[in-house]
Amino acid sequence: MTDDDARAKWIARRAANPKLSSVADSGRAFYRPDELLLGREAEERFGPELADRYRGGCYAPGRFERHWRDRVEPRADLNARLGAVGLQLWVLEPDSEIDLPGIVDNFRRDDSAGRDLALNHVLTGEGKYQGGPGTSPASAPALTLAESCPGESPDLAVLDTGVPQGWQQMHPALLNLRPDSDDTDVLDQDGDQRLDPQAGHGLFIAGLALRVAPGLTIDPGRVLDPTGVGDDATLGPELAEVMAPVVNLSLGGYTEDDAGPPALLAAIARLIERGTAVVAAAGNAGEDPEFQGRPFWPAALDDVIAVGAYDSTTSAATPPLALFSNSGPWVNLYAPGVNVQSTYLRAEMADEHGARFDGWATWSGTSFAAPQIAAEIASRLHDGSGRSAWQIGQDLLAQPWPTATYGKIYSPPLLLTL
Repeated sequence: MTDDDARAKWIARRAANPKLSSVADSGRAFYRPDELLLGREAEERFGPELADRYRGGCYAPGRFERHWRDRVEPRADLNARLGAVGLQLWVLEPDSEIDLPGIVDNFRRDDSAGRDLALNHVLTGEGKYQGGPGTSPASAPALTLAESCPGESPDLAVLDTGVPQGWQQMHPALLNLRPDSDDTDVLDQDGDQRLDPQAGHGLFIAGLALRVAPGLTIDPGRVLDPTGVGDDATLGPELAEVMAPVVNLSLGGYTEDDAGPPALLAAIARLIERGTAVVAAAGNAGEDPEFQGRPFWPAALDDVIAVGAYDSTTSAATPPLALFSNSGPWVNLYAPGVNVQSTYLRAEMADEHGARFDGWATWSGTSFAAPQIAAEIASRLHDGSGRSAWQIGQDLLAQPWPTATYGKIYSPPLLLTL
């Protein structure tokens, strides 16, 4: 397909389906409504015109006092950090007249712009675009976690919602977590005294990885808010700074033009070059015909290990595909993803359904299939072979796993579902 064909398809799809600009159930857009990502060439060529026509400019704290980033951005040096992947974030002053896809399309008519100018696409925790994981968490009985001494350097990075304050008191066995000061999951972003829909998502995933491989040292980064929403501009710099040899991304999203988000792609390419294994959830749009056949990023990248979910709670001889799970030839492996049990919040606040938790939960989604594979790869790092994590990941995929009609089935070393 030529660039002109792709543009025409994009414009026709937008015109025919308003959900592509505003997702009905959640009210979230595919992209930040007033934000653009520009590469160096596009910034030099189009920056002055953008600034003149749309009253925009590079994001800097305090420059756009009405903009949400001035209220919630945890790292003031965002644009300095984005430079690591060759991009800058531009903020256009909010204006109902501005059609960002149209702006991008107009500038891209000059072929030299290419992917050097893009919308800042939204990414969500695990990617059921109408609102998070396959189900809400449910309270579960306590488990006993195996304790181990953490290593000096991380084996696995979990880029997600971060971990809440007091996680050590909630789960003393999680000695292996090494969060930074800006990796705090705030749990209740809007202050309504209810847990946000993906509060505790990162803590759940970290605990799940440690159930599979108790000896891991985990770096839990925060790239999503507790409603499960992040974006390309936030995730790209965090990925560029990852030091762990394995990365778990239980998040993702679709883009307006089905092309990969530029910061995400650039950062992952850097990781792959140095031998890092990147594992990502395949997404939860399996029952939504609107998204079937469309690439889900970053899982759709060739060098990323995409993990779907099967239902291990049935008595069927071959476990069925989880109804919510994306599937297809681009999904590399499937792991249990229904009623997975792991560490959760011990919180005074209830969730949006009034449920309360005492430190443990079950949750369903491909979010919880992906860390099983990431932990399995990380657990093999110290086998003395000297292989990179990326090579270990490829070896894992090449093993003779059992197969179902939908693909290869990974069996974890213990029962993870309730």
